[in-house]
Amino acid sequence: MYIVSMSIFSIILIASMQGIESDIIVEITGNIFFSSPYLMSDDISIKNKTDVENFIARILCKYTDAGFPFCRIHPEIIYADNKPEKIILNVEEGERVIISDYLFDIQGKSQIKAVKKVANLKTGNYFSSKEIERSKKDLLKTEAFEDISDNIVYRDGNYYLVFNLKEKRSDYLTTFGSLAEDNF
Repeated sequence: MYIVSMSIFSIILIASMQGIESDIIVEITGNIFFSSPYLMSDDISIKNKTDVENFIARILCKYTDAGFPFCRIHPEIIYADNKPEKIILNVEEGERVIISDYLFDIQGKSQIKAVKKVANLKTGNYFSSKEIERSKKDLLKTEAFEDISDNIVYRDGNYYLVFNLKEKRSDYLTTFGSLAEDNF
C-alpha cells in the first residue's frame, strides 16, 4: 500500500498529542491539486492522535488514488498553554504519475498474458491505488497466488508498476485457464 509516507518526526509529533480533550483546529498547506475545503470535506473532529492519523490516511488515499503515489504529509503542532491548539498538515504532493506499463514478476509457471488479462489494468493512466488494489484482489480470487506485492519503478523517464506474484505450490494460470502447459 502507498499510505505509509509519514516521517518519523511526524509520528513523534502525533505521539505527543495524547490526552487531548477538545477539538483542535486543522490547517492544510502545500496542497495544489486538491483544495483545502475538499480535503477537509470529511466531517472531521480531531481530539486525539488516532483522529489525526485517520485524517492523514484519508487525505493520502485521495492523493494516491488521483495519481500521487509519493505524496507525503508532515504534521506540525502548535501549542498554547502546553496543550495542542492547532495542527498544520504540510502536504508534499510529489509528482503525478502516469503508469507506462505493468510488469509481472511471477515466482512460478503462470503465463504473463493470463495474469495481465485477470489484472485488467490499462496502461497510460494515472496511478490509482484503488485500481491496483482491485487488480490484486482479482488475482487473489483465482486462488493461484499466495502473495502479491507491488512496487513503482522509474526507468528512462517512465514509471512502471511491478507486481511480484508468488504462486501457491501447485496452481498457476494460463491463457485458457488450464492448470498446465507443456514446457518439456
